[in-house]
Amino acid sequence: MANPFDQLRVNPSDVRKSQSWYQAQVSQLRNIPGTVNGMLKGKAENLTSRITPGKLYLFQYDALHKDTLPYWDAMPLVFPFRKLTDGFLGLNLHYLPYGLRFKLMGALMELTVNTPGADHSMVASYNMLNSSSKYTGVQPCVKHYLNSQLRSRFLNIPHDQWLAAAMMPLEQFQGAGKETVWRQSRKAI
Repeated sequence: MANPFDQLRVNPSDVRKSQSWYQAQVSQLRNIPGTVNGMLKGKAENLTSRITPGKLYLFQYDALHKDTLPYWDAMPLVFPFRKLTDGFLGLNLHYLPYGLRFKLMGALMELTVNTPGADHSMVASYNMLNSSSKYTGVQPCVKHYLNSQLRSRFLNIPHDQWLAAAMMPLEQFQGAGKETVWRQSRKAI
């Protein structure tokens, strides 16, 4: 099969347009945390007070033992996979650098199902994710979230926006910068 990229030609005016578009997108990203904070407190149609394992959620969180933790994420982006009496376990994608996050998301997207009358969700257990090399990066992402420490409702990310949400710079690490967190995650893998 022929490579469709072989026929592409670079036009200098297209390069300038692409650069302008990219710069505009970066400028808009600076406002995303404020916009997301407003959405989590507002009446957005995708806000919910309950989670469903296998869906992707963004929410505000205040770690219980924040004084003793080396770092934690105040704006987790999580695939919950197990409900517990005091909260839930989930994969917080923010603990991976963007390249590893993208790779893990590609593998996770293969686990999605669309049941009639419902939205897409990921069907996976921690044992399955942890035992396969296909899901590299799962270990540093597994976190226990306590209901008592939630500081917002859950923003349910629609399935067709999972990858875009995963690649947005929404992480709000406390106690350390994202480079430190990501360096520790790479070591854990």
